[in-house]
Amino acid sequence: MAKVDMVMPQLGESIAEGTIVNWKVKVGDKVERDGTILEVATDKATLEVPSPATGILAEILVNKDQTVPIKTVIARIETDVTASVGVTPEPKVDRPKDFPEPVHTEQVDARSTSPHDGSDRGGLEPKVFQRGGKSEPAPAPVAPVAKTAAAPVVSGEKRFYSPVVMKIAADNMIGMEELARIPGTGLDGRVSKKDLEAYLSHRVVSPATSVSLVMEQTAQPTSSYAPPPPPPPAPIAGVDNSGYLMVPNYPQYQATWKEGDRVEVVPMEYIRRKIAEHMVYSKHTAPHVYSSCEVDLTRIMKWREINKKRIQDREGVNLTPTVFVTYAVIQALKEFPWVNASVRGTEVIVRKDYHIGIATATEKDLVVPVVKHADQLSLIGIAKQISALAAKARNKTITPDELQGGTFTITNAGIFGNIWGAPIINQPQVAILSTGAVVKRAWVLTDADGEDTIAIRSIMALTLSYDHRVVDGMLGGKFLSHIRKTLEALKPEELGL
Repeated sequence: MAKVDMVMPQLGESIAEGTIVNWKVKVGDKVERDGTILEVATDKATLEVPSPATGILAEILVNKDQTVPIKTVIARIETDVTASVGVTPEPKVDRPKDFPEPVHTEQVDARSTSPHDGSDRGGLEPKVFQRGGKSEPAPAPVAPVAKTAAAPVVSGEKRFYSPVVMKIAADNMIGMEELARIPGTGLDGRVSKKDLEAYLSHRVVSPATSVSLVMEQTAQPTSSYAPPPPPPPAPIAGVDNSGYLMVPNYPQYQATWKEGDRVEVVPMEYIRRKIAEHMVYSKHTAPHVYSSCEVDLTRIMKWREINKKRIQDREGVNLTPTVFVTYAVIQALKEFPWVNASVRGTEVIVRKDYHIGIATATEKDLVVPVVKHADQLSLIGIAKQISALAAKARNKTITPDELQGGTFTITNAGIFGNIWGAPIINQPQVAILSTGAVVKRAWVLTDADGEDTIAIRSIMALTLSYDHRVVDGMLGGKFLSHIRKTLEALKPEELGL
């Protein structure tokens, strides 16, 4: 018998580490090749990981709740296979030409038009931001750091950073050029959390040091509009002070109980902590504004009822109201491109591609699969993508690459019968749309002669949450109105269905 090393897989192009959520088997259990052996959490989702070989689980080297870099050996399986193998091959992603690459040490030369130019920006053709070789002033000298075995960083060489490293760098005002000078001990010379902490322990900041903030493209961009967080309070006995964006641990915020009270203390799961951090960050960063309207979906719902079985038999998908809303959102984004944007400091990055995130509820989590290049898909194509990604999210086979890169998000508050919701913006986007349940309502209709009648209609409420740094009330109102008018005028039969 030989032992096969099982390593922490790279579950996405920009993923550098993972956290063990749960081992599905224990030492001594038999495992089958491609059978689920453990669950791994990233900052995007919790995913099931298959066994690389058939055999007996001989050793578990990384315990539950531990976070380790990719390629770290986490277990060993006794088998007849003699080669060391990984859990999953590194995915190859065909990235669109104009879609932003993960953060690296190249500088971005970008100029933008001010969002407050007095126009409604409805027909504005945004400038295209090109990557260039413009360099920034070199940072001031810093105190030496303990020598490591890592190779020196080559100027201009691409380096990738985990979300944890990017967050620590942003909190400590470390610009990209300064970050590029830090020796890394991780895979391919990557900077790990320990490398950055060791650097910070010796770092000397001078007035000449660059303080340009860094941004993690798919998670948490830094904004010059956000005030610095308050200093952490002194630890409180018996209170968990972990979590850098959770509610401050001041006594007045703490639930109190005494021995004998009927309470249950349940630690937050890893993915729930990450969602909480991301949502608190979004509210802290973006000034949220909300606009809402009601849409008459009677024409669409009647057509859907008549043609639902025919479409299901022919295409194998269900045309839900979300599919029609997604189609209308794409048309509105084309008309108002500034809603398809993100903020980087004092710059507005207007996206040329339309990658629509569809919030999906799983057994424990809420994840947001992204329909890439949704504008290039037909209504049936949109429906198939939403259905396939939702299924993968629920059975935990979706990859982090399928959960990132979104430029606008749609969330369905109506899935449980709720008629209205005010969602938090999914950073670094600048807007998110909530759809309510379709309900029968008494509705006033006005005919061509101006006469009013009351009829029973199928009504859905739409709520747009938007970042007032970029999208003001006029732009948000026009965008939402465009969605409503598109849906009420939509004739599915004219779309070749």
